[in-house]
Amino acid sequence: MLYANGNIDLVFDPSQGFQTWTWHVKGEWRLPTAPFSVYAKYQGSETSFDTPFGFGTTKTTDHRVLLGLKLHMVDRTLQQTDRAGATLDIISPTANPTSPVMTGNSGNAIN
Repeated sequence: MLYANGNIDLVFDPSQGFQTWTWHVKGEWRLPTAPFSVYAKYQGSETSFDTPFGFGTTKTTDHRVLLGLKLHMVDRTLQQTDRAGATLDIISPTANPTSPVMTGNSGNAIN
């Protein structure tokens, strides 16, 4: 779970704030003899942000279910992958699907 709170600086209204919550759950399974694993992941996010010129707040919520297949080149078990493998789980509150930057509510995004 992640919580982010900040402001987006704009020329015409520098006090536009936002609060973002992000959460996810993932389950992965691998056959002992197979070089691949399958996974299911649920991720969600919710962002509340101030509207331009102080006309109140807006809330955006996003829910996603992802299914996937991963190929393991060297690691023989999921535990070995967890202990020695590299991770690409980069969490950025402004790259979140519900962030003001991604929804275009900050005035900076292209719709």
